[in-house]
Amino acid sequence: MHPAVEFAARGVCYRPWPGGAMDRAAYPTLDEIDATIDHWVATLPGWVHCTVIGHSLQGRPIHLITIGDRTTNPDHRPAFWLDAGTHCAEWSGMAAAMDALDRWGAELQAGEPLTDWLRQHTIYLVPCISPDGYAAMLKGAPYIRSTMRPPVEGTVRTGWSPEDMDGDGVVRLIRWRHPAGPFMIDETEPLHMRFRTLDDDPADAFFVAEEGQFVCWDGVRWTGAPREFGLDLNRNFPGGWKPASMFGMDTGAFSGSAPEARTVLDALHTRTNVSAVITLHTFTGCLLTAPYRADTPLGAADVKLLQSLGRDCVADTPYAAIPVHPDFTYDAKNPVGGVFSDTLATVFGVAGYTLEIWDPFAAAGVKPKNTATFFSNPEPDVLLGLVRRFASEPGTKPWTPLDHPQLGAVEVGGLELQRTVRNPPEDLLDAELDIVFRVVDRARRALPRVTCRVQVQPRGPESADLHIVVENIGYLGTAGLERAAQVGRVPGIRVTVDGPGGRVLEKNLGHLDGWGQTRSGSGAMPLMPNLPSRGHRAHVTVPVSGQGPWTVTWHSVRAGRGTVQIDRQSQWVD
Repeated sequence: MHPAVEFAARGVCYRPWPGGAMDRAAYPTLDEIDATIDHWVATLPGWVHCTVIGHSLQGRPIHLITIGDRTTNPDHRPAFWLDAGTHCAEWSGMAAAMDALDRWGAELQAGEPLTDWLRQHTIYLVPCISPDGYAAMLKGAPYIRSTMRPPVEGTVRTGWSPEDMDGDGVVRLIRWRHPAGPFMIDETEPLHMRFRTLDDDPADAFFVAEEGQFVCWDGVRWTGAPREFGLDLNRNFPGGWKPASMFGMDTGAFSGSAPEARTVLDALHTRTNVSAVITLHTFTGCLLTAPYRADTPLGAADVKLLQSLGRDCVADTPYAAIPVHPDFTYDAKNPVGGVFSDTLATVFGVAGYTLEIWDPFAAAGVKPKNTATFFSNPEPDVLLGLVRRFASEPGTKPWTPLDHPQLGAVEVGGLELQRTVRNPPEDLLDAELDIVFRVVDRARRALPRVTCRVQVQPRGPESADLHIVVENIGYLGTAGLERAAQVGRVPGIRVTVDGPGGRVLEKNLGHLDGWGQTRSGSGAMPLMPNLPSRGHRAHVTVPVSGQGPWTVTWHSVRAGRGTVQIDRQSQWVD
C-alpha cells in the first residue's frame, strides 16, 4: 500500500471540510486556479483578498492571496507564506496550494478556531510562480523546468529537441534500433529499456531519447540540442547564487534576473512580517531543511531550530525531515546555489522549507541509495521497479511504431512521467494532499506572537510606575531566525508610552525567544533542562506623573503589534 493511502486508512488524514471549490482528483488549470481564488474572495471578502504582485516573462499575472481578518492591516500581524510552481512541471504543488486555500476557506466558514487565529495572524499564498511554463506543460509541451525564458541571445540550437511526435498531447520516449545504442529491451518488462551490457547482442541494441526530432540537423550526428527553456528558477535566488549549469539548465544571468524571481523577492521584502515559509515542490516525499550547504552562514542554533521544527511538521506522516547538506546533495564538493529556501533562511532570516510532495519510489516499493543523485546515477533495479509500478497507469503507452520524418521506422511509448513519477497519479492525489496539508498547517502554527501586560503602581498622589511586560508565546523567536537580527533585517521589539503631556518612553527591548528555541536549545535534554539566557519575556518600568491616561504601544515586525490604554485606577491591563 502506498504511504499516502496507508496514512489516510489509519484515520490520520486531516480533512476538516466536506469539499471545496477545487477538484481534488485532477490537476488544476490556470483558469481553475483563478476560479477557485475568485470563489473564496467573493465568499469571504472580509477574510480573503487577492492581488497581482508581478507578471511572468510572457505577461501572465502572479497572484498573492492574503488570508486573514481585513478589519485590521494583515501586514501588521505575524505571517506564514506558502507558494508553489517555482518548477512548473511539479503540478501537485499547485494542486496542494489550492487545496490549502479550500481547506482554510471552509474552516473560516465554520468559525473557530481558525477565525480567532487569523485575527492575530496572516497567511500569504502564491499558487503559481511560473505560470507560463505551467500553462505550456498542461497543454502537452515537453518538459520545462521553470519559466519560458529563451536561450541566451546567440545560442545555436542544433541537435535532438523534445517534441510530441505522435500528436497525442504527451511527450514520452522514442526508440530506434542501432548497434551503437546503449539500451536494450528488458526481458522481464517489455516497456522498460535497461542498460546495455557487454554480453548483449549489438543487433538488439537501441537508442532511446525523449520523443522529438532534430533541429538544424546536419543529417549525420545524433546529439542533443540545448534546452529551449533552460532556466532553473530555483537557482536564481540570492542565497549562495553563482553562475552554473546542471542537467542542461542554468542559474540565470544574475541573482534575481528572472522577473518571476524578482516578483517573489520583492513581495517578501515588503512583507517583513513573514517568519515561516513552505515552498511546494516534488518529488521525494520529504521536507528539506537547513543547512543547504557546508559553508552556510546560519549559526548552529538556527540550524538546530530549523531541523527541530521540520521534524515537528512531518511527525506522524510518511514524510521525513532531511537536511540538504549532507543528506540531499547532488555533489558535496559543488553545492547548489540560488535556492529559494536557502535564500529565505540566509538572506531574509526566515524559517524556510522545501516540501517535496510525493514519493514515487515508495509507491513502487523501491528505495534508491540517494534520491538526490539517483537521476545522474540510477540503480537499475529501482528504474525497473518504477516502470513496473506505473506501467498500468492510464497515461502509459505501449511501444507503438511511428514513421519518423528523419529517422524512419521508430517506436514511441513509455510512462507519462507527469502523472506517475513527477506527480502522483490522479487517483492518489487526494490522499497525498491530506499529507501535504497536515505538514503545511502545522508550519503556520509556529509563528511568533508578542503579547503585552501593563500594571500601574502608584508612588504618590501625582506619580506612579508603569510596569510593562512583553512576552512571546510563539514557537519561533521574534526575529524569526537569529540570522535576521544578525543581518539587520528585523529590529527588536519597540515599546512607546504616551501620556497627556506627550511621549514619556521609546525603547527597544531587543528580541525574545520562542518556546521552540528553548526546546531545541537549553531545554533540548529533558533529563537535564535549563532556562535560556535571553528568554521569552522582557520588562521595563516607566515613571509617570499625573492621572493619565497613558497609551502603551508595542511593535514587533514579525511577532505583531498592539496598543493598550491605562489610567491610574487600572491594575493589570492586557
